[in-house]
Amino acid sequence: ENGDPVSGIVVTLDDGDAATVDPTVTTGVDGTYEFTDVPVGEYTIDQTTPADTTVVDGDTTDDSDTVANTDTTDGSIPVTVTAGEVDADNNFENSPAPGSVSGTIVDENGDPVSGIVVTLDDGDAATVDPTVTTGVDGTYEFTDVPVGEYTIDQTTPADTTVVDGDTTDDGDTVANTDTTDGSIPVTVTAGEVDADNNFENSPAPGSVSGTVVDENGDPVSGIVVTLDDGDAATVDPTVTTGVDGTYEFTDVPVGEYTIDQTTPADTTVVDGDTTDDGDTVANTDTTDGSIPVTVTAGEVDADNNFENSPAPGSVSGTIVDENGDPVSGIVVTLDDGDAATVDPTVTTGVDGTYEFTDVPVGEYTIDQTTPADTTVVDGDTTDDGDTVANTDTTDGSIPVTVTAGEVDADNNFENSPAPG
Repeated sequence: ENGDPVSGIVVTLDDGDAATVDPTVTTGVDGTYEFTDVPVGEYTIDQTTPADTTVVDGDTTDDSDTVANTDTTDGSIPVTVTAGEVDADNNFENSPAPGSVSGTIVDENGDPVSGIVVTLDDGDAATVDPTVTTGVDGTYEFTDVPVGEYTIDQTTPADTTVVDGDTTDDGDTVANTDTTDGSIPVTVTAGEVDADNNFENSPAPGSVSGTVVDENGDPVSGIVVTLDDGDAATVDPTVTTGVDGTYEFTDVPVGEYTIDQTTPADTTVVDGDTTDDGDTVANTDTTDGSIPVTVTAGEVDADNNFENSPAPGSVSGTIVDENGDPVSGIVVTLDDGDAATVDPTVTTGVDGTYEFTDVPVGEYTIDQTTPADTTVVDGDTTDDGDTVANTDTTDGSIPVTVTAGEVDADNNFENSPAPG
């Protein structure tokens, strides 16, 4: 194919008579052959074509052969020898037979992927590289590929990861050292069927992230967060919030998940995905410490946030008279010390009890509205660590400290008629 001489090729001069032994010669180092003392007549020059070789043959000198050389690729040339004729220039050009390059593209389940454009790059920027498109069975093929070095490049869809490789060891010169780049180097030899150059395309994994803050918007570190795939047979990954309150799961396969924070004791939660990113399952309960998420190919699913606040507590007690009998109808106020707020009030029931529920963490004073001409003995009969001591047990007021989730009970009053 480069015009260089080919030696060692056996050439036969066939006179068409099966009863005769046809003479043969072998090409020399200069690629030439010659039959001498050829009687006048009709002949066919046949070269013994090597395997995996294509031929272009012909008589480049018009010397009025009777039979035309109608097939210039069969390795045979008809010649007419006349008296004393030197019938030269019956030439053959031997080239390596082209090969083929093929493979299959499947998805992560092994199902065929159609419509993928594949390019066979010869490394020469000056040439236009051929392309093919995978069929419904996921296969592609380049035919009539000249001998040489190539790279098979698939046009990888967005948000797709690839595993590529030649599953048949066919002696490619360049190793496929990167099996995730959507490219496979191939060496095409003469007549080779270079198959099994395959690609597996999978949706690119995504990420899931968010922030955990407290009731003041300050970050909460050290919170364990789990990404639950709903399959009890798998071990769900966990991460822990950093000093900035953030967490992130990376390399998350496409699918449906629930983000669960390990909520500390005595903590209330408000949870939600503050970015509308098309999750399949709605977050119908925004107080359970769980957020459903749908991860699509390559998605950065952010803003799955939790706000953790101390759980409210309760404050309660009983009002009795000097005989220990319950006193109903007494108005009790829970004063937070802020003149700008309206303090809640409750009234003792027939059993003399009162209770404030959903009380935020903080410092308070319980004030009973003491009836006229009544003396009081007040106090918290349970030592529950109140910050301010009840130094005056006769003023109808009891200081209390409410901690997260606390049931602050036994804040009692004994009302007696004032002496005369």
